[in-house]
Amino acid sequence: AVIMAGCNDILWRNASAATTLTHLEALYAACDEAGVPVVALSNTEADLGEFFSGEQLAERTAALREVAAGVLQMRSKRAVADVRAALPLGAQHFDDALHPSPAGSDRIAEAVFQAIKLHGL
Repeated sequence: AVIMAGCNDILWRNASAATTLTHLEALYAACDEAGVPVVALSNTEADLGEFFSGEQLAERTAALREVAAGVLQMRSKRAVADVRAALPLGAQHFDDALHPSPAGSDRIAEAVFQAIKLHGL
């Protein structure tokens, strides 16, 4: 399974980073129990100014950053792909403010492939 960190929870459900990380851990644990290997992906950066402003923009941006950092801290326990590092914010990598373009998707796929190789999955 390839699981990208909870952008929708933070952006549209206003979940905290702590809640989002708890939910991600539950997903990973369910996969582990079922014997399904997991590659955990950090979330991407996003141009949230299209959707939010002021305090909401700052809070959601910080929460996304915190979740990405939390996922990266899991490297000692599981395969992790740092999508945030592989996919810098820019028009060539994104179709809109949040979703990757085909070129961006290629970069995500390469990051996942490298994590799979590194962990022998």
